[in-house]
Amino acid sequence: MTNEEKDLNTATEDLQVYEIGYLLVSSVPVDKVPEEVSILKEKITQNGGIFISDQDPELITLAYSMSKVTSHKRASFDSAYFGWVKFYLKPESVEVLKNSAENSDKMLRLLIVKTEKDDALTVVKKNITPKEEENKEGEVKEVKKVEKKPINKKEIDESIEELVIS
Repeated sequence: MTNEEKDLNTATEDLQVYEIGYLLVSSVPVDKVPEEVSILKEKITQNGGIFISDQDPELITLAYSMSKVTSHKRASFDSAYFGWVKFYLKPESVEVLKNSAENSDKMLRLLIVKTEKDDALTVVKKNITPKEEENKEGEVKEVKKVEKKPINKKEIDESIEELVIS
């Protein structure tokens, strides 16, 4: 472990990892989108957050129209810039950050969830038949079939509620 990693671990001991998913209004000119993202990142650091990673926003078509009141006028949007930022933050600072970010005229919608630092990493596995798996030596071994249990919607809803910051 490098000194830099040790310093980060020490600095983040009392912090939780969060991810903010956001939609910026599509009326923002393409060349101004990075500026809006930097304003959001600034709000995170102003509240004591430490940046981990992010995804540059991309213009997407929304599944349904969303409206936002800006300058005392209601505007409807069928597309928006979607992006996310992952960061460390003290749990007591989350609500302040959320309120600050939501007050932006450029922010259409946002969602903050608790997560873990490594959730952003995706592991790609090669296709393996359900009954076979290859061990480190390349030998194929039998895999036990997992019995499917019925989905309990109440348990799923409760676990989602635990992750979503209101």
